[in-house]
Amino acid sequence: MNTTEYLGLFLTMKNYAEADAEEIAMLGEKIYGIMTPAYGEKVKCSTSKDSMGNAVVKKVLSEEHYREEIDDYMSKMGVIRSQIKKMAEIDNKYYQVLQKKYVLGMSLSSIARSTGYSLSQTRRIWEDGLILFDERYGTKYRLKKREDFIRI
Repeated sequence: MNTTEYLGLFLTMKNYAEADAEEIAMLGEKIYGIMTPAYGEKVKCSTSKDSMGNAVVKKVLSEEHYREEIDDYMSKMGVIRSQIKKMAEIDNKYYQVLQKKYVLGMSLSSIARSTGYSLSQTRRIWEDGLILFDERYGTKYRLKKREDFIRI
């Protein structure tokens, strides 16, 4: 995996974590949306004796799985974020550009506008930052695959 792929995992994991959180919320809505029939109301019976109980069990098991995934993603995102922050030790401009590109998901032209650098200067800082980042942290991810970081 190269440096841009590694840093790009931050937003990917963030999106996955947000999707997992949405799934947890949807499971909760299903449970709270199960209606009980009014007294005397005729209903069609299913083979399932306890739809509420089944829904609760499914939610609890799924929620535990999703929370584990979210915790895993947040931990890995924290590593990437702290590595990017440490780039400020070399020069704050590398931190600024890499953070805006990979944590906030901004384009290089948006970064240029927000920092006051020209687009070519922003591109140069970004490229130099990637090289320096790789020199510092490349051994931690270079020989790994994307699947080593993200559950598929």
